[in-house]
Amino acid sequence: MNKSVNFRPLLLGTLGAFFAFFLFGNIDNLKGPTMAMIIDDLQLTYTDSGIIFFAIYLGFTFANLIGGFLCTHFGNKKVILSGVLFILTGILTYSQVSQLILLFLGMLIIGTGFGLIEVSGNSLIVELYQSRKKEGKYILLLNFSHSLGAMIAPYLTGLWLTNQVHWRQIYQVMAIPLIFLLLVFLFYSEKKLQKKEHHHLDFKETLKIAISSRMVLFYIMITGYVGLEIGIASWLVEYLNSIKSLSLILSSTYLSIFFGAIMLGRLAGSFVIDHFNHFKMLLIATIGLILFIIIGTLGENQLAIFLPLTGVFMSIIFPTICTAVSALSAKHVQIRLGFLLTFAGVGGMIGPYLLGIAGDFLGLRYSFIIVLLLLCMALLIPLVIILGVPVKVRENQKDLQKN
Repeated sequence: MNKSVNFRPLLLGTLGAFFAFFLFGNIDNLKGPTMAMIIDDLQLTYTDSGIIFFAIYLGFTFANLIGGFLCTHFGNKKVILSGVLFILTGILTYSQVSQLILLFLGMLIIGTGFGLIEVSGNSLIVELYQSRKKEGKYILLLNFSHSLGAMIAPYLTGLWLTNQVHWRQIYQVMAIPLIFLLLVFLFYSEKKLQKKEHHHLDFKETLKIAISSRMVLFYIMITGYVGLEIGIASWLVEYLNSIKSLSLILSSTYLSIFFGAIMLGRLAGSFVIDHFNHFKMLLIATIGLILFIIIGTLGENQLAIFLPLTGVFMSIIFPTICTAVSALSAKHVQIRLGFLLTFAGVGGMIGPYLLGIAGDFLGLRYSFIIVLLLLCMALLIPLVIILGVPVKVRENQKDLQKN
C-alpha cells in the first residue's frame, strides 16, 4: 500500500482530534471564570450554579456510556461530527437563555457533546496509530491538548471579563472555532474498518467484573478525585474573588496555574509511574493534596496560591488509578476502565453540585474546605484499606476472579 495515500487522512485526523480536545478543554473551563458574572446577571444562587455544573457532567456521563457503541457502529468521524454539533447547539442555547431549566438544558447538551468527543477522539487516535505501535504516545499528546486548552481558557476569559466583554459573548465567540472543526472533519476521509469478531460476554460475567470488592474501592477513589478536580475548576475563581478578595484577573490566572500544574505534573509523572508502587504514590499525592488545601483555605490571602498548586499532587492521581486498574488483570481491561470512567463522570456531576448546595447553607468560605476535604477522604480511606490488605496488585488475577 502506498504510504503517501494515507498521509493526508492520518495528518488531518490527528490534527483534528488534537484540536477537538483543545476546544473541549477550553470550552469546558469557561464556566468557572464566567460563573460570578452569571450569578450577578441572572440572580442565581450557589445551588443554581451547582445544578448547571451538574448538567454538563450528566450529559458527559451519558455520552460515555453510549459512545463506544456509537463509534463501533457508525465510525469515529460521525460521532465526532455529532459531538461538535451538540457542543455548538448547547453553546448557542446556553448563551441566549436566562431561565434555570434552559441553562441546565444548554449545559446538558454541551456535556453530551464533550462525552462524544472524549470517546471518539481516543478511539480515532487508536485507530490511526495502533498498527504503528504509537497509540500510547499520541493519546498522551491528545490529553496534553486538552490540558493546554484548559490552562488557556481561564486566563483569556479573565482578560475578556476585565475588559467588559459579556459572558454571553465569550460563549458565542467559541462557535467560530467549532465551525472550523466541523469543516475539518467533513473533509476527513475515514477508512472503512473491517468487521471484527466480537467476543460475547454474558451479564453475570460483566457484573462479576464490575462489582468486585477491589473495583468498588477504585470507583470510590475515582469519584472522589474527579469531584475534587472539577469542583476546584468550577469554583476556584469565585472562591478566590469573593472570599480571598483577589481580583478577577488574578483569580482566573490562578485557575490557569492549576491546570498548568496538572499538565506539567502528568508529563513528569509519566517517567516515574511504572517504577514505584501505585498505591504508595497515590497516598503521598493525597496527603500532599490535603495539606495544600488546608494551607490555601485557612491561611492568609497570600497563601491562596497553594490552592492552584494542588494541581501538582492531583496530576498523577487519575492516570495512576487507571494504571492500577489495568494492572489487576490482562483480561477485560476495556470493561473495567469503562466502568471506572463512568464513575469518573459521576464525580464530575456531584463535586460542583455539592459545593453549590453547601455554599448556600454554610457560605462559600466554609463549604469550600469542608467539601474538598470530604472528597479527599474518598481518596484516602480506600487507599488505607488497600494498603492494609497484603495483596500485590500486579499478581491480583486470582483475587479479581474470586471477587
